[in-house]
Amino acid sequence: MPCDTITTTKLDLKKANADVLEMALIKLGLVLTHKSATRIVAQDLNTTVIWEAGKGTTVKSSRGSTVSENLQQEYSRQAVQWVAKKSGWQVKQESENMFAIQKR
Repeated sequence: MPCDTITTTKLDLKKANADVLEMALIKLGLVLTHKSATRIVAQDLNTTVIWEAGKGTTVKSSRGSTVSENLQQEYSRQAVQWVAKKSGWQVKQESENMFAIQKR
């Protein structure tokens, strides 16, 4: 019987904005199981993500490091959207990882 492999990855998101991280986790299809100002836990069947303010993010997944890579990219996308909304800017996504920002 094959053995499942769980990959544990640490991400340097110590100073991450909890609201932006929450949006990124939800966008990736994870379900929040715990949320406070200093800790977020999100899961799906194959992945657990734990963020602690000032300590960073731990990703445990049977899907390898792709979850960590996708989380970093999605956090960046959500951060752009969050700052733009907060600042009253308009964001146009030109490609998967490229945005054009225009002040309204």
